[in-house]
Amino acid sequence: MPDRETIRREGDPVPILFADAQRTSIPPGMGGGGLGAGGGDEGAHQLYYCYLLRSQNVTSSYWRSRTYIGFTVDPRQRIRQHNGEITAGAAKTRKGRPWEMVLCVHGFPSSTHALQFEWAWQHPMESRLVRTLQCLEGTGQVGWGGRGAYWRVRDEPDLVGVFRVARLMFEMLHVSPFCHLPLTVQILNGDSYGTLPARCRGPALPPHMRLVVAGLECLPTRGVAAEHLGIGALDGDASCGMCRSDMEGRRVGCPHCGFRAHPRCLARALMFDMGDLGQGADEGGAAGDGTGNGKKLILPSTGRCVECSEPLAWATAVAAGLAG
Repeated sequence: MPDRETIRREGDPVPILFADAQRTSIPPGMGGGGLGAGGGDEGAHQLYYCYLLRSQNVTSSYWRSRTYIGFTVDPRQRIRQHNGEITAGAAKTRKGRPWEMVLCVHGFPSSTHALQFEWAWQHPMESRLVRTLQCLEGTGQVGWGGRGAYWRVRDEPDLVGVFRVARLMFEMLHVSPFCHLPLTVQILNGDSYGTLPARCRGPALPPHMRLVVAGLECLPTRGVAAEHLGIGALDGDASCGMCRSDMEGRRVGCPHCGFRAHPRCLARALMFDMGDLGQGADEGGAAGDGTGNGKKLILPSTGRCVECSEPLAWATAVAAGLAG
């Protein structure tokens, strides 16, 4: 079984956006005390979180701006572990207690996606996906695992601590494959961080993602994945709406009209639609990424439903399939 670092580094980037894709069991105690009663079994309604902590230790100026990024399946339990209330907290957070959980990012289709997002967020100057962001500027020697590395937001050196790390997170949500995921950013302390997006001067979220300001007790839990996606389930018809063959295994669809199809069928249709919208598609139907750099997308980002013609993001189509 691959270890956690292998899960996060290998397969970067991840082009497959389904809950049952690239299943990887996580040993109990890793990333938030295991997967609860389900152990290493990743059920269709298991939720995965990447979170940002900020030290509340005021005894030393060193800790006042310190942050920590992690992965968990149970944020309520994990913050208690970090603060020493229960065992199995991370060694890096023992000296900075107490810690406050600033925000969570959730909605990842699998633990693999969440772990790779966590690793890229922790090591932006090493990640192939993130280090090319125009807003980043690296200083110092970059070692394996980020040891000795330092980065800052270009032209905005006053962004430090939680605001610097939050700015990076908002930038990452515009990088493939993360920009295709049906993610929610939940700010957990509205009084202190309700204006965090404006204060970190980051870009707005992609239109299919959500920004929520609500407490830790309002985070969705295992078993309510369909509800937290904010969409309805598809009907039980077992035939693809495009090729008319049986629907076995994965499916995607439109939450507006209930249309459902095989992922390959709908992806091909949306690819051509992206070409019609002026984003550039070649003769084989592969759409450009809209940047003019000649790169081709593996998956579509948006288009229109072939049944009702409503705007349909690929992330929304995948989320509808998961809810069904």
